[in-house]
Amino acid sequence: MKQKLLINLLSITLMTSPVFACINGEREEIKIDYHSTVIPLTNDNIYIAISDENLPYGVAIPEQEKQSLEKNIVELEQSYQQTKDLDDLSDKGVLLMYLGRYQQAKDIFLQIEKIEPNRYSTASNLGTTYELLGDNKNALKWIKKAVEINPTSHNNSEWIHVNILEAKLEAKEKGEQFYSTKNILKTNFGDKPLPISTLSIYELYNLRGQLFYQLTERVNFVKPKNKIMAELLFALADIDYILEKYQSASYNYQLAKEYGYQGQYLQIRSEDAKKRATKQEEEKRRKKLLEQVGFFAIALLVISAIIALMVWIRRKIITFNETAKIVMGWLFLVVLVGTLIAFMFFMFVISLFLF
Repeated sequence: MKQKLLINLLSITLMTSPVFACINGEREEIKIDYHSTVIPLTNDNIYIAISDENLPYGVAIPEQEKQSLEKNIVELEQSYQQTKDLDDLSDKGVLLMYLGRYQQAKDIFLQIEKIEPNRYSTASNLGTTYELLGDNKNALKWIKKAVEINPTSHNNSEWIHVNILEAKLEAKEKGEQFYSTKNILKTNFGDKPLPISTLSIYELYNLRGQLFYQLTERVNFVKPKNKIMAELLFALADIDYILEKYQSASYNYQLAKEYGYQGQYLQIRSEDAKKRATKQEEEKRRKKLLEQVGFFAIALLVISAIIALMVWIRRKIITFNETAKIVMGWLFLVVLVGTLIAFMFFMFVISLFLF
């Protein structure tokens, strides 16, 4: 049963990968690297799209494939009844979350907490489940507990989740101004037409990685339109712009717009990012073309030099006696062939990086 379960768990590979900032599966069989993009799976497996390192796509589970998850849930329950392995129960709760059955998932995680308190995955999953159920107060309680258990989890990004939940609670009492980037990320990117920042490049890359982790999970569960998502996606686009990732900045500005962002600089920054992305791509193509021209120029120069050397050596051989001519002729041939082979191999290796 356990072996069969591990095979079937491959059908939910990546469902609980580290890219999902606050949902935690247990087994390595259902974890992958967050840089993956799209993976088609067969034999009753599901087809899932994952974010790449620039764009927070989230996870896509086609309706017709959800039966696969139902099958996995049954097998996890059967395995748990046989082994009492809490990892089975926890992974069952994770799959229920992805199927939108949040109350059932919450009950499972509370059951695990009673059996074995202070598991990081339980606290984190409970926090996310409570948030999805609209109970932000309990969500904040459990996410804070998860951070206490594992402060460095998810690329050190859980402080953003804490700030989001605190902003939700404050906004409920005092208004949506608490949904601002400055309140959630403790920084902003200027009130001028184009984004600026007082953060260093290192700090911007660090913040981008943390924000990306959080956004990728929220894209899965929070659909347009949503004020917090709009603000954070706009912030991600601003960071990309400052870091000269203009293509992803353009995409994320558009995604922020889809989530309802209405700031006065959205159109200006979006259009400028798009223009810069186009120019950046043109410069890349031009650079590649110059590299290719340089490659062929060097190849032609070396071949010409080899031919000139061959002619010069040939003339020298003519002045030798017969025995010397034969020895030198064969030596010349070996050196020439060896040089050509080495040069061709060198050009082949270089071409792998240019074409």
